[in-house]
Amino acid sequence: MPRQQLPRPSPQQAPPPRQRPPRLSPQEALPPRQRPPRPAPQQPPLPPLAPRAPPLPTPLPLHPPPPLLLEPPELPLSRGARSPSRQ
Repeated sequence: MPRQQLPRPSPQQAPPPRQRPPRLSPQEALPPRQRPPRPAPQQPPLPPLAPRAPPLPTPLPLHPPPPLLLEPPELPLSRGARSPSRQ
């Protein structure tokens, strides 16, 4: 008797999910790649944020100078080693 209580209805529930896909409208069945209208609206909002960035860069110019000094010393060393003038 206990065997009858087992989840035998499981096989009956399997067929329903298969019938659901066909019921969906043709637009929903299409892949998400054909829905490029969503990414487009996200591009316009980006421009307005640009004006806020300029104010920050102004004070930053004072820091950039240090990094530039580290680059020059490396260039002369590489050129001197390659140039046969020292030899």
